[in-house]
Amino acid sequence: MRDEHLEAWAGVRADSLPRAGTIELNKRKHVVRVADLVLFRNARGERNVLHSAFDLELPRGLAVYARNDASAPRLPLLGLRTLVHNRLTATIDGQRMRLSIYRRGWPRLWR
Repeated sequence: MRDEHLEAWAGVRADSLPRAGTIELNKRKHVVRVADLVLFRNARGERNVLHSAFDLELPRGLAVYARNDASAPRLPLLGLRTLVHNRLTATIDGQRMRLSIYRRGWPRLWR
């Protein structure tokens, strides 16, 4: 995640989170911060209308890219380690341009 996303979306400065170490991505070292994540369901067809939330654990922390790092992804990525650790299923429907992330036992509205 870019540190500017952390500030804009969560109101948190990356340097205010405890440091968990470093990770090498794309041949560059990045700081890993201790954090968990809240995943929100958006309203169908609406990007900025959010509904129910689900807490996700990030046992290995959150890799934070420095401000203006050209190698950083444009948007935050939810990685495979997080999907597996939280027992999530991700499906992509290319025809409908829809990504679904859910877990057994979640209310039907999450699917």
